[in-house]
Amino acid sequence: MAKLVLDKRGKLQTYVALSKNLSKLDVGGLLGTLWHFINDTKNIRQIEEEFINQSLDAQLDAELRELDKKIIFFKKRLNRCV
Repeated sequence: MAKLVLDKRGKLQTYVALSKNLSKLDVGGLLGTLWHFINDTKNIRQIEEEFINQSLDAQLDAELRELDKKIIFFKKRLNRCV
């Protein structure tokens, strides 16, 4: 695991698995972590978008059903008057 630390002189020190040897740095692990972070963010955004769309669709469907009921009611009343 990599850890970035500033020393007393303000120089950046990198510790890799409790060692200062940069040749032991797990670049593949870092790249894999970045790749997962980017893809997980995309997936989370997609799930949130689907949830919001489903919620809005359900609300709109309920409103449309109510409007349909009102239209049918007023059509029946109009037909009685004619």
